[in-house]
Amino acid sequence: QAAIKEIIDQAGPDDIVVLFFAGHGQQVDGHYYYAPYDFGTHDDDLYKRALAGNEAAEVHWLPTLFQREGVGQDSLIPDVQAIKATRVVMILDTCFSASIATRAATDRQASNSTITNGLGHASGRFVLSSASARALDSASGPQLPSDGQGHGLFTSYLLRALQGAADFLKTGRITATNVAQYTQEMVQQATRKAP
Repeated sequence: QAAIKEIIDQAGPDDIVVLFFAGHGQQVDGHYYYAPYDFGTHDDDLYKRALAGNEAAEVHWLPTLFQREGVGQDSLIPDVQAIKATRVVMILDTCFSASIATRAATDRQASNSTITNGLGHASGRFVLSSASARALDSASGPQLPSDGQGHGLFTSYLLRALQGAADFLKTGRITATNVAQYTQEMVQQATRKAP
């Protein structure tokens, strides 16, 4: 969150800000939480209980760990709203990241429409998220194709989109909508082929 605070202080109206979050995410009581780099380092006992591996522990302790040490949508969204840049792109490659999207967007299964309530109404704000539940390419999921670089499916196809695969009209320009469309279509194709 310190990096976002720095962006809030430094970004001006003419800047373009891209925020990319990749890692672990969780939905707890209808709220999205992201596990930052120091997740699980503040309370060793809670961390050990959350990772105990038995179902009863995971039901109680893992959500508690995310609530205590994760970055929740209730702090993340206001921070992003406070960025003064008129163009902000927020990309989330975590499990449950679409849970910060509007209810209507997730009900329609419209991944490229995952505009959060607070962010989506602001001009020039775009949110692209990878999963409405546990991602299929997470550690506990089935084996899916790999890009050989250690990226999950979403990030792999996102990078391909940014490298030009989303330039559908071959104009040399890629829009956020093109990136979302390409990424969504490719991830859906790859996951349909999954065992």
